[in-house]
Amino acid sequence: THAQGGVFSINHPLSAGDYWAWDGRGYDATEIWNSYWGGPMNVVPAESVDNFEQVHGSVNPAIRLAMAWTANGLEGAAFWEANLTAGRFIAPVGGSDRHTMFMQGYPTTWVRAEARTVEGIIEGIRARHTFVTRSPAAPMIELTAAVGGTAMLAGDVGVYAQGVSAAVAVR
Repeated sequence: THAQGGVFSINHPLSAGDYWAWDGRGYDATEIWNSYWGGPMNVVPAESVDNFEQVHGSVNPAIRLAMAWTANGLEGAAFWEANLTAGRFIAPVGGSDRHTMFMQGYPTTWVRAEARTVEGIIEGIRARHTFVTRSPAAPMIELTAAVGGTAMLAGDVGVYAQGVSAAVAVR
């Protein structure tokens, strides 16, 4: 995917019986919100992951951390957060699963792109300048920051010395 200029995204990282077993290196995005969020969810039992590991080997450690959230449909977001906590910075995206009854764009992935082109959108995802809303018309929050005089967008990563001032704007 990368060799062809694309981005690699993990969708449904906790789909029952098909857990994302690999570590977080090498992928650019993960689905944090699926069309089912807010609807009925399948709870992922621990023994299901145990059985998967017996056949396929260890799952990504983020799977175990995210399993606690499966009852409320937030397992994708928990998987993303677990990867962030482990130092793997990846873009959050959403998917509407058009192979079901849900309408396209529910949820909606927003990408801050420098250009309204395929390349611009791919670069925006690669830069992690994404966020997800329930629909194209849903309310949204935009986060920006200035840290030590450097302008940053949601998804940017920086390491700064202790005591450096930061200003965060929410719109």
